[in-house]
Amino acid sequence: MAEEPNVTVQAVPFSRGAHAGMFGLYLLLSFPRRSALDVVRAANPTGAVWLEREPEMPRYRDLFADARTSALSPAESAARIKRIAKEPRA
Repeated sequence: MAEEPNVTVQAVPFSRGAHAGMFGLYLLLSFPRRSALDVVRAANPTGAVWLEREPEMPRYRDLFADARTSALSPAESAARIKRIAKEPRA
């Protein structure tokens, strides 16, 4: 998927330490049309919730930006994923 023109894969290795995106799983969906709203699917221990109110979006955009800053570059991420995929599994 990382070779698709509209997909960017970046990995955050444990060695980078804590970052703001570690609070839990979430999916941020942004759309190119100005009239389309961003939405977030945030997972928690009892399920997941969809958030689409504009006051909630900046927090998730900031979390995503922080995770991208902490992550390896797309090229470094692809190389690391390929290397790990070749490692023998226990």
